[in-house]
Amino acid sequence: MHPLIPDDCVFHSSADDTVLQGCQFREIAAGKSRKRQNKMSMTDIIYSFGTSYPGDLSMHNYHVFLQELEKQETGRIMDLATIGILQDRECGVPRYNKFRQLLHTPPVTTFEEVMGELMTATQFRRKNCAAYTTVA
Repeated sequence: MHPLIPDDCVFHSSADDTVLQGCQFREIAAGKSRKRQNKMSMTDIIYSFGTSYPGDLSMHNYHVFLQELEKQETGRIMDLATIGILQDRECGVPRYNKFRQLLHTPPVTTFEEVMGELMTATQFRRKNCAAYTTVA
């Protein structure tokens, strides 16, 4: 569900859909939501979330805020994307090609097969070290 959370939130009036205010998601996360909630009606807030376009389940859409999540108690910065991957590995979730094998589908050998488009694979290789460019 994390990819469905937008980085920027825009609140609209439920009466005429005019923009009331905008903010980044980090400004309304955790204990900060009351501050915004007191500035507009709950009807407008619910209307805004109900009519806003959610994120998209695609590449490059993981919420920036959750990659730099500040833990309120300690002030420590966490990357939930990394934590999610580590938790999956600790729980024994198989790697991509192993999962394909369990579904009786052939393994992939290149990122182009996984990504489906050359530009995305090229971007991935440019941004990541060589250790991450093998699929298995």
